[in-house]
Amino acid sequence: MTKKSKDTVEKERRWLLKAKPEEIFDNIYKTAEIEQFYTSDGWRYRNMENNENGKIMFTKTKKVRISRGVNEERETTKITKKEYDNEFPGTRVVRKTRYIIEHNGKKLEIDEFNSCNLVILELEGVEMEDSVSFPDWVEKYILMEITGNPVFDNYNLADTDIESEEDDYSAIDENDFWSDREEDDSDNDDDDN
Repeated sequence: MTKKSKDTVEKERRWLLKAKPEEIFDNIYKTAEIEQFYTSDGWRYRNMENNENGKIMFTKTKKVRISRGVNEERETTKITKKEYDNEFPGTRVVRKTRYIIEHNGKKLEIDEFNSCNLVILELEGVEMEDSVSFPDWVEKYILMEITGNPVFDNYNLADTDIESEEDDYSAIDENDFWSDREEDDSDNDDDDN
């Protein structure tokens, strides 16, 4: 292991998109290929390759949910490829392409999951009560906010058999997610990017 970071609080909100916006390629700031997996002891291992320069970064992170849309990264450690490979595949694997665009001084991250037909928009550094805006070409693809919804946590999307064209997430009522659920402080909840 090479470098550890101190505890940090991550605030982010997430939205389910009906598809990857067609206009995304005219607005990309950068892209990355991400493979991440989770181990039974609560660690997330990530292999992220920057598509512009080919650099690859391997990390190991332990997160704890504090509240809806707020996670505490208890520890993030840069690791070697060998350390990553020694743990792979863990118990649950996610592969996704991340498209990053800039809007009003913020970076919007649009993740297209390879194993299922899901596209999720993430915006970091915003509180639940903050007003947010998106470019019109993104706004028209938003189905609903899914911040804190365990169904769409990366951990729960790992190795899933969510199959695409038959799934109609637009029929999901956002209020159903919160009606019988209090905030969950589970170590395995991973609202992260």
